[in-house]
Parts: sequence; structure tokens; C-alpha cells
Amino acid sequence: MQTEEQTKVTSVTVKDIDSLDVLRRFSRDLNLITGLTFAFADAEGRPAYRLNRISCMCNPICSSVLRVPAGRKACEACDAKNMKSALQERKPLVYLCHLGLMNVLVPLVVRDTAVGLFATGGCLANPPTKKGFAKLRNRLAELGIPCRWAHRLYYTSPVVPSGKAEALVDLISLVSERVADIEKQIVEFRRMTKQDTLRRVQEIIETQYAKPLTISDVGRMVGISSSRLAHILKDRLGTTFTSWRNQIRIDKARYLLANSDQPVVHISLEVGFESLSHFYSLFERVTGIPPRKYRNLHSPLEEPVTKFGSA
Repeated sequence: MQTEEQTKVTSVTVKDIDSLDVLRRFSRDLNLITGLTFAFADAEGRPAYRLNRISCMCNPICSSVLRVPAGRKACEACDAKNMKSALQERKPLVYLCHLGLMNVLVPLVVRDTAVGLFATGGCLANPPTKKGFAKLRNRLAELGIPCRWAHRLYYTSPVVPSGKAEALVDLISLVSERVADIEKQIVEFRRMTKQDTLRRVQEIIETQYAKPLTISDVGRMVGISSSRLAHILKDRLGTTFTSWRNQIRIDKARYLLANSDQPVVHISLEVGFESLSHFYSLFERVTGIPPRKYRNLHSPLEEPVTKFGSA
């Protein structure tokens, strides 16, 4: 019988792409061999930052144009138009940008849905010529971009002629297909990572429940953000960090009340409550009776074990 987790429609995310070491190695190698970038963005345009940073040495022409507002606006409009077309068609797309540079987009298709795009390019489709440079210079002038550096950058840009462009598309398509093939492994890794995070969080709270730890503190200990930890607790356990920690504190207090003669105020401090009134209020809300009455009614108990999901 399938679990709810198994029946969910899942897909590859930007975070999954950033976690794949094989893609980072491919990006480095492609950049070293051809001088081209290799990047990924999901269907909403969110980039894979770690992967994209590896090949940040993009064509200097593009870098220079992006520094100017008019140039950045023109680049973003051109990219958005072609990305939309490639996602809709779910086919690789080779196109010339508004500067005349060649770019390649290869959709990542998972379960018949285009979830993102691998991209490379920013190169010349033909060897540099005076005519080609004149077109680039005119386009830069239209955008109000100084072109004193353009001559040198144009003539040193990487060149990928049509035959090699086809091979480049095939190569990146193979990479995209491989990522789609391992989607089940990615989803399983994601599930296992969540479960491992829960175990580590449980260990921290079970051993340090009396300390004034915040969700941010625990998140740093396990290497994730507080918002991510909050999402995992809500998704996997249906609870919040504070509720889970308080449940553990109350369970410990119940044990001490039934198995020791410590004053209630000492027990309150020992399990992590700085306010006695808060302890009384929360204890009665959880157990239905005040701490002193609980002590009178209960015989010695075994050390409780708080399980995932108790609240």
C-alpha cells in the first residue's frame, strides 16, 4: 500500500539541482573547455544559485550590458520570451539574443511537465567579422552603452558554429534526460534528508530541552534555516517547534512530579520554564490538572519517551 508521501505528485526543484554534484562538475568542465556558462532556472525563473555561480565567468559583453539598466531590461525581456517558448514547446531552443549572441535552452521534462531549463551560450554563431562587430556596436549605441571595450570583447568571444551547436544541444539534452531519470532517487533523498533532520532535531531537544533554545538556534545546529525547519515540523509532524519542545518539557515535569519530592518551582526551572505561572498554565492545559494535584494522584512512572508527532 502506498503512503501519502509516495502518492504525492513530486518533481525536481531548484534545491535538488543545486545538490547534484555531477551538474556542478559538468558546469566547470564545460566552462573550462568552451568558455560557455551552464545554468538552470525553474519554470518560475528561480535560478540554481550554487550551480550558476560555478560558471559565473560569462561572456564579458553580457556582463557589461547587464550592468546598465537599459541593457539588463533588454536582456531580461529577450530571455523571458525565449524561455517561455522553450517551456511551452518542451523542446531545445537555439536562438540569437538581442545582441546577436547565440544561446541554447534545453527544458528539463519530468513526468511530461517542463519544470525548468538548462541554459548555455552567450557566444558567436560565426567567426567574428567587421560586419558582425558593426551590428553589435550599433545595438550597444541604441541602448546607450559605451562601446570603447566592445571591439576587444567581440573578437575574443567564444565561437560555436552550427555543427558544434547541434552537438552542444545533444550533450545538454543527455544531461537533462539523466536528471529526469533520477527523479525518483532525488525524491527519496529529499525524504530521507527530512527524516534525518527530524532525528537530529529530536536528539537536540531531548538532551537540551531545558535550555532557552530558539528554532533559529536548532536550525543552525542541523544546518537549515528556521523557516525550513518550521516547514518540516509542520509537514511531517503537524506541530510547531514551540509546541513540540513544551510537550517534552511537560513530560519531563510529569516524571519528576511523580518520582521525586522536589518543590514544584524547582521542577519548573529544571525543565526549562523561567516563569512559574507559565509552567502552571501550560501544565494544566496539557494534563487537565495543576502540578500539585498531578503529584498527589500519580504513582511513580517510568521515564517517558516523547515520540514524533506527540503534542
